[in-house]
Amino acid sequence: AEAGRAQREGRLALGTLDSWLIWRLSPRRPFITDASTASRTLLYDLREGGWSDTAAGLMKVRLGDLARIVPSCGSLATLADARWGRRTLDLRASLVDQPASLFAHGCWDPGQTKITYGTGCFMLMNSGQAIPPQDTALLCSVAWQCGQTRTLMCDAGVYAAGSLIGWLERS
Repeated sequence: AEAGRAQREGRLALGTLDSWLIWRLSPRRPFITDASTASRTLLYDLREGGWSDTAAGLMKVRLGDLARIVPSCGSLATLADARWGRRTLDLRASLVDQPASLFAHGCWDPGQTKITYGTGCFMLMNSGQAIPPQDTALLCSVAWQCGQTRTLMCDAGVYAAGSLIGWLERS
């Protein structure tokens, strides 16, 4: 009920954790999210490079309530906090977890792949600017966007890999 009232009054803001942190830490209160994070919401259109009217309609989300999508790198916002005194920080990059991991592991070229093993097991592959065929069983999303250039990735995950090892140990 409260969300509906906020939406009717134009006060509703639907964002991700990065949107909230940037909004809270920036004196100018920009309501933004980077392309990698936006593409993980299932509301992002890989072909168009922005929020999907169709997906938003299916989920009954107004596009105007969503954060503005910005590149993953560049001058994104100026951050400040009273506890820092007069110091400010220029936010120069923002990436969601799996794409950040792909980048940090140096998978910068198409075809480069990495596997992360922990509670889950995730295989990520840099697919460059090519949108993989729709019949793939992989989750495809934006890895990062610098300027107007988007780098895409494919992701396959096993979410209970850690539990499987525990089960094998007990068997």
